[in-house]
Amino acid sequence: ADPLAGLPRERLHRVQARRVVVATGATEQPLLFAGNDKPGVMLAGAVAQYLHRYAVLPGRQAVVATSCDTAYASAIALARAGAQVRLVDLRPEVAPALADAARAAGVDLRVGWAVTQVRGWPQARSCMLAPYDRVIGGVLVQAGESVAVDLVAMCGGWSPDARLALQPRDGGVGPLEVAAGCAVVGAAAGTQTWQAALRDGWATAGAVAAACGHTPA
Repeated sequence: ADPLAGLPRERLHRVQARRVVVATGATEQPLLFAGNDKPGVMLAGAVAQYLHRYAVLPGRQAVVATSCDTAYASAIALARAGAQVRLVDLRPEVAPALADAARAAGVDLRVGWAVTQVRGWPQARSCMLAPYDRVIGGVLVQAGESVAVDLVAMCGGWSPDARLALQPRDGGVGPLEVAAGCAVVGAAAGTQTWQAALRDGWATAGAVAAACGHTPA
């Protein structure tokens, strides 16, 4: 006789948490320029992953294009790994400490410059650089400079990924709001640095544990 006869073969467990901490991070955004989808063009965060996680140097003649601070770490890591690196920053000015760190690592830093086009087939072989004026909202009308590359890294900032915690109001017509019982922490809440994200997550986890009747360690 079958000892399991009459018993359910599968079970469905419904688990409802009293509190939820959403630490889903942020998504790095690309920059827009002609040829930004060619092989050899990737996000600066992906370059950092190749270098630090897999010990792979993804290119030896690199241009790093950015509009935020986080790409500087990738540019410096590339230079320290032996690549020739040009860093072009769309912004008219950057923090002196960032600029000094990049130049000390051997990075050719150009503030107020942009990548306008990547050329080559089937992969990136060269890219066009040109001065950029954010006041008029575009590249200045003057001749750019073509440089040889085998890698173009880009970072257009970060978009917090808090969709898991957000719920629409009024049948999806109203604005999104954080779902009841959820706390969004770290980069998903707009935190800019790894250290700040850790502090935010730790403090929120302690508060949530206390709200559930537990004493945080």
